[in-house]
Amino acid sequence: MTIDSPRRGSLTAYVADFIAALRYERLPDDVLELGKKSILDGLGLAFSGSAAKSGRLLRHHLGELGCTTAECAVIGTSMRVPARFAAFANGTAIHADDYDDTQLAVARDRVCGLLTHPTAPVLPAVLAVAEREGRSGRDLLTAYHAGVEVECKVTEAIDPRHYQHGFHSTATCGTFGAAAGVSHLLGRRARRCAVRSRSPVASPRAYARTSAPARHARRHGLWLAAGARPARDRLRPGAGRHARGAGGRQ
Repeated sequence: MTIDSPRRGSLTAYVADFIAALRYERLPDDVLELGKKSILDGLGLAFSGSAAKSGRLLRHHLGELGCTTAECAVIGTSMRVPARFAAFANGTAIHADDYDDTQLAVARDRVCGLLTHPTAPVLPAVLAVAEREGRSGRDLLTAYHAGVEVECKVTEAIDPRHYQHGFHSTATCGTFGAAAGVSHLLGRRARRCAVRSRSPVASPRAYARTSAPARHARRHGLWLAAGARPARDRLRPGAGRHARGAGGRQ
């Protein structure tokens, strides 16, 4: 799938226009096929990840929060929770074993030749909102592609030092992807898309050494859908945290 170069206005406005205007009929057949495979892969990983230690800790945490609104499924379990918490849980599960899909770099100066895990931030967010809103499979697939396209384009554009200095691009850039997908799914106009994409993000790779569900949510931009959790709620016994926090190195 290609995006024409912007002719006028800001880059943010151009991306917002793309998010708002994308239609299922514009998606090439090969892109649709790849998207379906990536979504199926993500769902399978969510099932597998639900059995991981992080999944058990997270479900315990959600139980303590008293999430009783049965809007959306936590994949691999009988639990149903509000959309933002379903996105939080399912995103954690997708990346629990680190087997999710990867965007390969075009530029040669990229670290390890890899850029981001496209599906982990985007799919849980659009899946939860699509389930809550009763949207069709086509709507879900289009929103997924809108989000992944934005995430991958942003990740390809950033300076390699972003990752070298300790930030995990799946979170920092994945947040833009999740915002794009949800904005498209909710029918946001371009102006609202631009505002939504300004979510604050910080995601040190140092948290990759912990087993914290909070690490997964921050790291993969899922707090866009999950909502910011008070620090005292995230630091539960056994959740794990990095001693140096934002100053840590992987």
